[in-house]
Amino acid sequence: AMSTFIHAPMSADEGGIADPALDLARHIKALTGHDPASVDKISDEKSLELAMDNIPRIIEGSSDPSEAEGVLNVVCWLFQRVLENNTAPANSVALVDKFVSKLAADPKMQPILRLKMLSTVYNVLGGNGMARYNTFLAMVKFAAAAGERGMAAVTPECEGLEAKVAEWGVPVAKTRELCTAIFTAMDAHKNSTGAHAYRLKYLSTFQGTKDAAQAKKEAAQVVVDAIGNPDLFIFDDYLQLDGIQALKGDAEFGKLHELLLIFAAENLAAYNKFASANGAVIQKSGLKSDVLVVKMRLLSLCTLASSARVIKYADIASCMEIPESDVEKWMIKAFTAKLLDAKMDQSTRTVLVDNCKDRVFGMQQWQGLRDKLVAWRANMKDIMGMIDQARQRQQVQNDRMMQQQQVQQ
Repeated sequence: AMSTFIHAPMSADEGGIADPALDLARHIKALTGHDPASVDKISDEKSLELAMDNIPRIIEGSSDPSEAEGVLNVVCWLFQRVLENNTAPANSVALVDKFVSKLAADPKMQPILRLKMLSTVYNVLGGNGMARYNTFLAMVKFAAAAGERGMAAVTPECEGLEAKVAEWGVPVAKTRELCTAIFTAMDAHKNSTGAHAYRLKYLSTFQGTKDAAQAKKEAAQVVVDAIGNPDLFIFDDYLQLDGIQALKGDAEFGKLHELLLIFAAENLAAYNKFASANGAVIQKSGLKSDVLVVKMRLLSLCTLASSARVIKYADIASCMEIPESDVEKWMIKAFTAKLLDAKMDQSTRTVLVDNCKDRVFGMQQWQGLRDKLVAWRANMKDIMGMIDQARQRQQVQNDRMMQQQQVQQ
């Protein structure tokens, strides 16, 4: 309630209704060491301007954070009233930007409270797309500067970014700017998974455009993150991105594109050949050679397992360049990574493959899927035929029983 922070008698108009703009102005005058009664009358706009210029005083001068939050909620309410009643559409973005910049001015002073207020501003803006975009971008940058708690508070708000961008109706350049702010903030706070996801969203904005080459730096980072992720084994989708295709033959990043192609479809021997000739590229990118070798061994096993249903231990050892005595240990790694389902037969020293993850889903895989669907349809047809025959036999049997009962009667 206003009475919890006003230091002067509650103002009222002639009808006895409180004037929040005047009460707020008097409260701020008191915080700044002036006589609150010196303010006799003030417009909404002037009261809001006074409040915006004294946000640090409101936060520091309140008796506790809850009182500061109460006062700032009144400021946000007044901001909404000014925005809706007295501000021309052409000036609304400027007003929003000013208020947001004041709230986001100091990420070290009550950052969570400031983020709450920024969120309130975002929510009251309604259909003002550009103003909402600017506010959301400010929230991300403020959270990044505010520290771990700030980022933890804003990260869930970034979900559903595509829907937000569509609602705001902002140009693609703004979408790229926001994605960049998000993945930069997540990089700074060691959220590599989140940063990778928003870099992919950033790259998706270049699909089907002529400016994919502008994204080469971030595309290269996406490649490095994907290859270096010990839990990621399928790279087909990455090769479909125009931003990553733009790396092909590039003087600075072309070798990373070659490396991605190896991880997408080649074997350990191809990787070893690349690594021996391009060790500096791997080192400069920050990739760890031991992690890459483990991944390529498992991927090489996938390729081998997709070509035959029964594999000898000796062939697996040769493919993965490991001692035959280590085959079972590596098979367990493959099971754990959910790359294949298989049974190991120690007596025959063979592996019986039930299912293997396809590294590349191309025409051959589509044909295999079609064959399975055709076989399934044929099996279902046979099953339905047997059910129909059984139904007919039961019907004949029922008819005979009915006839026998009629004869007996």
